[in-house]
Amino acid sequence: MSEEKTDKVKLNIFGTQINIKAPSGETARVEQLADYVNKQMLEVSEQFTTASMTKVAILVAINIADDLFSLREKDKKLNERLENVLKDRTEKIKNILKNKKK
Repeated sequence: MSEEKTDKVKLNIFGTQINIKAPSGETARVEQLADYVNKQMLEVSEQFTTASMTKVAILVAINIADDLFSLREKDKKLNERLENVLKDRTEKIKNILKNKKK
């Protein structure tokens, strides 16, 4: 069994430096994600100036989770719409072919 190759990435999020392993070739993406989280933490900390780092992190996590759930719901609705359109088109094609045979 081969071990997946990883790259070490040094990140700074809200003044805290952390080192993590990222899948090989994904360093830029991990840095982009960390930058997003850092910006979110800075935004929240500006709104809640007396909140601890832990509270800021929890609020950011809830905001990101809310975004994720909203996107999943939109994705589900789009997939349902697409499925309905495909079913409708398939039925129309079947009817056209059926009428051509007559």
